[in-house]
Amino acid sequence: MIPVDDFKEEIKDGVTVKVMLSGPDLKVHAINAQDLLNAITVRTPFVTIFLLDCCRTYYLRNKDLITREESEEDNQPQGLKSMSAKAGSLIAFACAPGSIADDGRKGETNGLFTKYLLKHIMTPNETIQAMLIDVTNDVMEESKSIQIPHVTSILRHKNICLYEQVLGKY
Repeated sequence: MIPVDDFKEEIKDGVTVKVMLSGPDLKVHAINAQDLLNAITVRTPFVTIFLLDCCRTYYLRNKDLITREESEEDNQPQGLKSMSAKAGSLIAFACAPGSIADDGRKGETNGLFTKYLLKHIMTPNETIQAMLIDVTNDVMEESKSIQIPHVTSILRHKNICLYEQVLGKY
């Protein structure tokens, strides 16, 4: 994953300037989400839930290596590949592999996925799967099906809720 502030600082002629990242910068500035997920799941938690509101398009390509004309058809996949889920985990991306996520409307703080995740995450006694179905429906409705969240789930337990409301206990 590449942070939204995708630049590095370099000193040129005694002045610190912001420079856009390029492919070789990834090892220093990017976060390998698959490595992070693996580090979590190797500890064998009860459940691992990985929610990622990020675009799946890799735009830090070496422009010097791209030689085809703009008019040529691009049969290359545009996005990053899917992540491997381990048993007991659920991974939800804001959009499907090869597509991009809406970063939000002017004046909104969050992208579409996080907007609806925040709306539904505190629904009492709702399973994570049911909650993500509601998020998906809202994202697809607002984006007119341009953005479709992508979920990979290999959960081993039923009724995993993020917010439990215990009724009758005060």
